[in-house]
Amino acid sequence: MKAPRFLVASMLVATLIAPLSAQTETPALPNVSIRAPEGKDIPGYLVLPKAKPPYPAILLIHEWWGLSRNIAGLADRLGAEGYLVLAVDLYRGSFARSAQEAAGLATAKRFGEYGMVADAALSWLARRPEADRARLGCVGFCFGGRQALFEAARNPAVKATVALYGSGLLTTPEALGVLDDSHPILGVYGELDPSISAAQRAAFAKLLADRGVPYTEAVYPGVGHAFVKDDRVDEPGPAADAWKKVLAFLDRNLKQRGD
Repeated sequence: MKAPRFLVASMLVATLIAPLSAQTETPALPNVSIRAPEGKDIPGYLVLPKAKPPYPAILLIHEWWGLSRNIAGLADRLGAEGYLVLAVDLYRGSFARSAQEAAGLATAKRFGEYGMVADAALSWLARRPEADRARLGCVGFCFGGRQALFEAARNPAVKATVALYGSGLLTTPEALGVLDDSHPILGVYGELDPSISAAQRAAFAKLLADRGVPYTEAVYPGVGHAFVKDDRVDEPGPAADAWKKVLAFLDRNLKQRGD
């Protein structure tokens, strides 16, 4: 019996990325706990801006390692820009210590579970008294980039999405769900990323164009996977430039949103 196509793709991605992704991440310390529909708590890292609410709000989704200090650091940076940020732990406490463990946690077999966790986290964030519900966004990295796209396709409450090297781009009109011309997307990629080919990027761009979804793509030459890190965005280079593009996109589509 042949393995389902999505499992084959997941295994291939893990094989390609593993030699390039030595584990340097460490887990973050959650500061909030969210009650999920089935009763199991969801840890998260919440950042409140210093300005006066209400704030545009962002659901931040981690890489395949889990909720890391790197992601918490990026959440802090977004908070400093005036966003209410919830970095959700889709793994609910699990954290990968190797590429093999990460591939196991990020398996497509569990995407339904992760979707329910993301939905619960977004709903919790939107109900916060500090949140402006008309200005909800979703930002994800690697595994989280794909989950951010899934969340946007499921939930019309999400008004703008950023997918940074989101492995496994959406490939069918059905997968776009509720996405339409009112929902802008930014995709950030490394040209040398072995998990996302130029052909896949082009097909994704065409799929969005056919639906009328506003899409901006930033591809960095000579760069591979997972290059935007909290400790890199202050130094000149692709990470800093990509982060500036992320902030400009969010400013344009969430901070300045008039509805």
